[in-house]
Order: sequence, then C-alpha cells, then structure tokens
Amino acid sequence: MKTELKHEQESLEALLAAMQNGADAGLAQLEGKTDPASTRRRLVILLQAERNREAADIVRDQQPHEQWIELAIQAFGSNGERDNAERVFLVSQKLKNRIKCDKCRLTFAEVLFRGAFAERKPGSSVSPYILTEAERLTLAKVREVLMPLLLLIEANKHVETELDQTVVELGLKVSHLLGEKLEPEKLADLLATRTPVSMLLGEAVLARWIKMPKDLPGRLQRDHPKSFEAKIMAALLLNVVDGKPDSAFELAKGMVGDAKDEADKVQLFRVLDSLADDLSAEESESAKNIALQLLPQAHFQVKLLKANNLQKQGYAAEARLLLEEIRDENDVQWLQRWADINLQSNNGEEAFRALQRAVEVFPHPEIYERAAQVAITLNELAEATQLIQQQLFFEPENVRARWRLATILGKQQKYHIAAEHFAVLQTLQPEEPSHAFNRALSLEQAGDSEGSLNVYEVLCKSIGVPVEAYIRRAGLLKAKNKPEAAFEGLQAVRQQYWDHPGFVGAFLEIAHAAQKDMPAHEALLRLQQLQDEGKIEGALRQISLDEVKGHADEFREKRESLLRFSIEGKVPWLAVEQMLGRVPYWGWFLRTQPIGWLGDDPLVCAEFTIYSTNGFYVRRRQDKGSLEEIECSQQGEPVAVDLTALLTLHRLGLLEKAAQYFGRLLIPSAYVQRILDESSRLVLHQKSQKTSLVEIKKCLDGLRIKVLEAEASKPEPFPYLSEYAEEKDIRHSYKIRDVAEVLRAAGQISDSKYSEVFTVAHRPSTVDHEHPALKHTQSLVAELSTLKTLQNVGVLEAFIKYFDVHISSEGRDELLRDVRGIEALEEVYTWHSQMWEQIRSDARFVQIPHAPRTKRKTTDDDVDREVYLSAYLLAKQEKVPLFADDRACQTIAFNENKGSVGSVFGTDKLLHQLAASGLIRDDEFADAYLKLISWRYRFLMPPSAVLLNLTKRYLSNPPGKPLREIAHYVHDCMRDAGLIAGFEPTDPPASVAVRSFLQWVNTIAQFLVHVGNDVEISEEKADAITTWAIHELLPSPPKMVGQLLAEAISAMHPRSVISQALICLLYSNDHERGNKTLRRIARNLGLSEQDYSRFLAEVINAV
Repeated sequence: MKTELKHEQESLEALLAAMQNGADAGLAQLEGKTDPASTRRRLVILLQAERNREAADIVRDQQPHEQWIELAIQAFGSNGERDNAERVFLVSQKLKNRIKCDKCRLTFAEVLFRGAFAERKPGSSVSPYILTEAERLTLAKVREVLMPLLLLIEANKHVETELDQTVVELGLKVSHLLGEKLEPEKLADLLATRTPVSMLLGEAVLARWIKMPKDLPGRLQRDHPKSFEAKIMAALLLNVVDGKPDSAFELAKGMVGDAKDEADKVQLFRVLDSLADDLSAEESESAKNIALQLLPQAHFQVKLLKANNLQKQGYAAEARLLLEEIRDENDVQWLQRWADINLQSNNGEEAFRALQRAVEVFPHPEIYERAAQVAITLNELAEATQLIQQQLFFEPENVRARWRLATILGKQQKYHIAAEHFAVLQTLQPEEPSHAFNRALSLEQAGDSEGSLNVYEVLCKSIGVPVEAYIRRAGLLKAKNKPEAAFEGLQAVRQQYWDHPGFVGAFLEIAHAAQKDMPAHEALLRLQQLQDEGKIEGALRQISLDEVKGHADEFREKRESLLRFSIEGKVPWLAVEQMLGRVPYWGWFLRTQPIGWLGDDPLVCAEFTIYSTNGFYVRRRQDKGSLEEIECSQQGEPVAVDLTALLTLHRLGLLEKAAQYFGRLLIPSAYVQRILDESSRLVLHQKSQKTSLVEIKKCLDGLRIKVLEAEASKPEPFPYLSEYAEEKDIRHSYKIRDVAEVLRAAGQISDSKYSEVFTVAHRPSTVDHEHPALKHTQSLVAELSTLKTLQNVGVLEAFIKYFDVHISSEGRDELLRDVRGIEALEEVYTWHSQMWEQIRSDARFVQIPHAPRTKRKTTDDDVDREVYLSAYLLAKQEKVPLFADDRACQTIAFNENKGSVGSVFGTDKLLHQLAASGLIRDDEFADAYLKLISWRYRFLMPPSAVLLNLTKRYLSNPPGKPLREIAHYVHDCMRDAGLIAGFEPTDPPASVAVRSFLQWVNTIAQFLVHVGNDVEISEEKADAITTWAIHELLPSPPKMVGQLLAEAISAMHPRSVISQALICLLYSNDHERGNKTLRRIARNLGLSEQDYSRFLAEVINAV
C-alpha cells in the first residue's frame, strides 16, 4: 500500500513538473518506472503534448491495466490505430468497475468520432451532406458504441454527471451528422435537464440543428455567471432566435468590461456588428462605436466593418480594395462581404464561389439560402438544388425554401421529386390549395396521370380551389379519352366560373369533345359576350378568305422549307413534324402509311419518308478519316433512346427485346412531360363530327342516301342544299332553315326541335319565286357539311325520310376519307397510349432529365425546340451511345464524338444484334427488316441472309412479293434526292451515295452466292432467281451523283458483282456449285468468256 502511495506521489510530482517546465521534464522524472500510476502519468503527459506515437508505443506490448486502460484507448486512437484501440476497449468491458467500463466506452466512442474525419483538412467543417460513405459508417459505429450509455441515461430521464453530459453531447453530434430528424431534438431535451446547462445546446440552436429549449439564454447566464462565452452565446440567441436585438444589445454592452483578451474582444465585436443591422438607427450607431473601441483600427474585424460601411455608402471600389487587403477565405464573414461586393458589381460567378466557400467553412441555413439564390440567378440549377436541400436539412419546415426547391426541380424536369416536395408543403400548409395544385401539375408533367387525377379529385372538393385546377383536371380526363367525365366536372362549377374566359374556353373545347354541342354553342356565345364587354381581346374574330389563303400560303412555304432541310439531312424528321404541329406518333403514321406510288417529286417523297440513317459515318483517326458502316453498341450497354427509335420499336413489337439486349434504356424526361398534351391532341376535338360521319355513312351504306356520280351531276339534275355555300357562288343553294320550315309544316319535327335547328341555321332562306319551297319526296343533292349539321341537331333521320337525298361522288369520297382519318387517329391514340404505358411500367426504361445546351435561362419555347435533340443531349450528358432512327441526329452525334464505333446507331443495326444474340429468330429478323422497308425507312441495306430468308418462302414461284418490294425500295433509294452524294472529308474522299450503291451490289452478289450454295434451291430456281436479281434487283446508279459519275459506277456493275461473288466463294468447299453460280451470274450480266476469265484472274491475283 505504501509503495502504491509512493508511486502515486512521485508520478503526480512528475505531472506537475511537466506542467511547469515542459513534457520532457516530467518524463525525465518517470524514466524507468513501469508501475500503473507512473504509466498513467506518462500517458497523460504525452497525450497532452500530442506525442501520440510515443504514447501508443508505451502500452503497445503491455497488458492493459485498470488505472490507465482508457488512456491506452485514447493513445491508440490518436495515433490512428483503431484496431488496437478497439482491442483494448473490448478488454475494458470485462472490468468489474462499471464506472471505468463506461469511461472506456465513452473514450472509444470519442476516438472513433475524431478518427472519422482524420482524412479531412484540419479545421474544415463537417455537415451531413458532405459526409463520405466511410465517415457515415464510422459515425454509425460511434452510435452503436454509445447506445448502452444513452439508453441508461434516457431511462433515468436526467443527465446527472459530467460523463453523462459528454455522452449525450456526443450522441447529439452524431445523430445530427447522420441526418436524423427526431433524434437530435430528443437528445437536446435530455441534455437540457443538466445543470449547469450545456453550452453545446446554444451552438446547436445557432447552427439550426435543434429548436431552442425553454429560456436557454437566461439559463446560460445563470448557470455560467462567470463565463464570457456563455454570455456571448446568450446575446446571439436573444437576437438571432428570440428576435430581441434590444435585449441582446443591453447584454453585450454590459460585457465590455469582461472582455479581457483579444479573443474575447473579437467575439464581442462580432456580436455588436451583427446586432447593428437589427437595431434602430441610433442604437445601431452606438453598437458600431462600442465595437470600434474594442479593437485597434488595423485589426481585421475593424477593416471588415469599414468595408461593409463603405459598400452601403456606395463606395464599392474602395470597399473592394479594403477587402482585398484583408483577404481571408477561411473567415465566413469576409466571404459573405466579398460575395456582397461582387453581387453589387454584377459579378455573380465570383459571388457564388465565395458563398460556396462560406458554406464549406460554416454550414448554416442562411448561407445556404443566399448561395442558392445566387445560383438561381446564374441558372446553376443543379447547384441551387443541392444548396436548398442542405438548407432544408437544417430547416425542414421552411416553406419558402421547399417551394423554391420544388420549383427548381420542375425546371430541371425532375417532376416526380418536385411533386414529393409539394406534398410536404401540403402537410405544412394544408389550408393553401396552390400546393396541391402544383403537386398535381408536377405529377401530370411526370406522366403520372392517375396520381395527378387523384390529387385533383381531392383538391376540387376543397375550398378556395383555383379555377386552373378544374381546367387541368378536365384536360387530363380528355387526354385519357374520357371527355364525358371531363365535361361533367366543368358543368358542375359552370355558374361559379362563367365569367372566367379561360374556363369558358376550356368548357367549349371539352363540350365539343364530349359531344355536348348545345352547351358548346352556349360557351361560344359566352366568349363572344365577354369579348363584347371588353373582358378579353381577340378570342373570336372573323377572318377573310384572303387571310385564310395567306395563312395557307405561309404554311405551304414553311412546309416546303422544312422538307428541303430534311432532304439535305439538316433537320431531324421529328423536328419537321413538330414544327408542322403534329404529334410525333401521328407524324410517324402519316409518313409510313401505305401509298401506291409516290412519284419523283423530292418534297412529296420527303414528306412520306423516314430518313432514318445514311448507313455510313466518317470515322476520324488523328488527321485522317474513313467512311465506315454504322454498328450497334454492345449487349448490356445502356443507351439513350431517341423518340424516333421508341416509335419504331413499338410498331415492331420489340420494346421488350431491346430492353433485354441493352439492360437499361435512358429516356429523356422531356418526352414524358409531353405525353398527356400529345394524348389530348390525339383525341377528337369534336366527337359529334365522328358520330355524324358514322351515321351518314350508315345511311350511305343502306342506300338511304344515294350517290350522284360526277357524270350525272352535269348539268345539275336536282336542287342543291348547302348551308355554307358562298353567296357569290352562281349555283343556287337551299339553306337549313328552308328544310326546317318544310319538316315542321309536315309535322316531321317538333316546335322545340325546330327552335334548336335555328341555333345552327344562320343563313337566310333562299326560297323565292324562281326557287320554290321543297316538297315531300323531292330529290335533292346535299352537301356533306350540311348533312353533318343536320345530324348534329338531330333532324337527319327526318330529313332523309321526307326527301329523296343524294350526295355527290366528291362528297362521298370526302366522307370515306374523313371516316378513315378518324379511325386512324383513334388507332394512333391507342398506339401512343400503349407505348408509353409499356415504357412507364418497365423499370429498364429510365427517365432522366438532361441539362440544356446552354446555361442561360430557358423558356418553354426553348424546350419545345430542343425536344427532338433531347436524346442526343442525354447521351452526351450520360456518356452513353445514342439510339436514333433519324440520320440528322445520328450525324450530329457522330460529329460530336468523332465517329466512335457503336456510339450511334438505329433500329436496322439493332436488328442484326438481336438476331445474332438469339433474341429474335431469323424469320422475325427478316420480317422486321421488311416492315422498315415497307415504311420507307431510308437508307437501309438488308443483309444477304434476309434476302435469302425471304426468297425461300416463295420457292414455288420466285422471287416472291417481299423481294419485289425490296427491288422497288433499292431503286427508290437510289433515286431519292435525300441520298447524300457529296464527298466526305475522308482520305481519299468518299461519297455516301456511291458507297451505298456498292454495298447494295456486294449484298446482292453475296445473296446470289447463298442461293447457288443452298441445297434446298434447285438449279432451275437458282437460275430464275439470279436472272431476276441481275435485271431487277441490282441498283441503278444514284441519281444525285451526276451523269458522269453515274456512268462510271454503272460500268463497274459486272466487275463488282463477279468480284464479290468470287470472294464469297473462296471459302466454299463445293467448287462445282460455286463454278455454276459464277457462270450463272456472268451469263446474266452478259459477260463474254474473255471478260469473265479476265475478271476472275484480276480478283485472284488481288487476293
């Protein structure tokens, strides 16, 4: 016992010597001593001197002792030896002394906490949003180690000891950094039970980790009456949190005499400086004067204050010079002042850089907010999003910040995430209907029509609903082809919003779509009334025939200009459709519809053609280039998919196969936000038109309306009924009111129906002495539009029963054309809906927004113009291949990536890979290719295997219909004005048109070799196929290359075919069949024996 006391006394003397004369003096007194007390004092001295490696070496090979075991944990942890620290910690937990066990647990947790950030620069700040995964894992370990201690303290519901206080403080820091929402508040409440109150609570409140506990400023002053730091914190809390700058100023003034050293004076100076902006003018000046008396004029803080005053007085240049003089990018105040001066000088980029640095130095919600505001003005939306998210971590109930975030997310096309934030806003402000409206609108933009409708349904039953909610809900229902439900929703609130022009306009549109013509007519009259009252301008106006013709001429010129650009490969075909006002799927349908004969007019051909690919691209290698055939990307490699390719895949039924091949297909979010608008445009805008046409066609099919053929109508044999004939038309025409008068007089229609007819019978009667009233069973010819009007008002049946009704052959043709057009529109609507439903329901199709081409602020018009480039921009952003059935997009992408192999391709190349990988059968490959050809996709080159597959289906009578279609296709391609004939920047220069021609020749030669080698094809059939192919399938020279070059490459026909055939046969083992094939080809080419032998010799010598 005496020995232990002696060791304790000697070691304590050594510790005192270290404190008075330095670490080495104390260590010298402990030299050679290994007793527990001496070891403990030696560890204390070394750790205080931050000589961590020496401390760890002392205990490295020793058995841990209860007297110094927690110091051993600290020594190993401070030296970066986490494993050794944990080993000693585990030993400590077997001690019987529970207090020592708890101390060791806390020490190990502190070691882990400090070690979590060991890789960071000293003094750098840490916040939840910038943690690495390794740091998060370490913090989770800290919480795991602390948990037994925290549970005991929580069970006690009171923090009693300093050890308890340290445990809860560490737990509070960890829970904040791990991004937990509720745990920090719970631990803060627990920590607030400690007396004296913890200073960390004040720090946490100011940093916005937690809400301020009750009377915290008062408790800080009472519990720490002699603490300068506690008073400083109390003053800050009074001003910043409680909003009591006057009370904070009184407290600060009383602290002037307590500021003993420079550090105290700097803290007080900053408090007074911050108070100056919140006090009255007189007190503000007093606060500044007191602050200026605390520090010398040359001090950093004083100059910072002077710079701020100079800036406010308009001396920006002088303020900038002063700030440059005291530049300190580790001081958050200087950084904010520097940002202010740069904002005043319109240098937003430098201001933003300064604020970004400020949040690194001091992560605080107010600084995050300022930085985000500057980022928004610079259109740096991604950075603004991240900054506001960090702000919301501290202030999750900040409505303004969350609204700003949701809005920015919408601008970035991240509509689903925006909707989530609007949903949070709904819970924060349930009485504010705009949040629900914005949420529904965001879901609508995200393509989630059902989710959007659900929100609208609830919103439209609440109070204070914006009229736009009813309008958008109706538009959504119409887009889902439910116009009747849309009309019912608007009809229910009609009286409430009948003075709102936007509502009345929507009501008119929806009523027509729902076949509610009378309410639609009432809406039209209401719009006219609102216009007459001056509440709207230009909603309705009559236009002259000359204006109509002028608009038609403008449209024709625009169309022709766009088609010429398309022919030249300068604009995507999807862009042409968009600029002509067509929905993409409808545009695709019009271009690919079956047409018997297109002719040679380049503009007509361009309008009904898909310019999907050039087939080749320029691949650049250093300073040289070569013309290469386009190739598909590798299996399992994600791609960005252009809308043109999505349309093609859907019509081929290959969306699923494409997903299997690529794994992930990236879809621009810009496509998704247009789905509902495009759906709405594919829905009939006036459903009664369809009903009228169908009913008239039934009457026509049942011979209740007869057709007057063109030959029989000259001279006009019967009276003519046309409500819409021009007055200057020399042909007399009866009007609807003339028919209505007769039908009412004959008792065929009621008085009410007669009145209803007069709502559409706007033209005056034309009955006169030369044109008497119509009579029962009288034959007459009715114009189609007039028949539709009669059907719309419900008198067509009475009309055709009472009169002998005819329609001209032109009217019949127009009727059938209109019926087919409506059927086609409905079919395309179904295709459009099915395609997007399949894409939305498949997780392999991933919606991703792309950044705009420039960082300037974008408008809706910019987005519309860029939508046809969205996939290209997405491919560039995500660094993945572009999959597009549009040669203009392909060319733009190839020019961007300098012709990287597999970086850009279309469906034609994907089909090759699907067949090669076994995802589709050979028959499916051939059928799909044939469909592309029938849809006039230019400029495809089917492989010889496809030609052989199609041929063998018709061996009884070769070549068969498919090959004849391909023959027409190849000649159409060679005649097409869109085939690029100019020379590309290659070495030597090469032409796409010539390469396409030669590729066709080579493919056909390979095909004929396959025919000759196929044992299932008899020689007789092979002869027939070869003869037909040489004379019908071989391409003519490209039209666009000019006569001289055309003649030159035409002369190469025989040599090219024989050469390619011979090359294919070099690897054949059946020489006899090969020889027959070559001679068969030569004979059909008209080669003499001498030319044939010469060509063979040249090829063999070349090989």
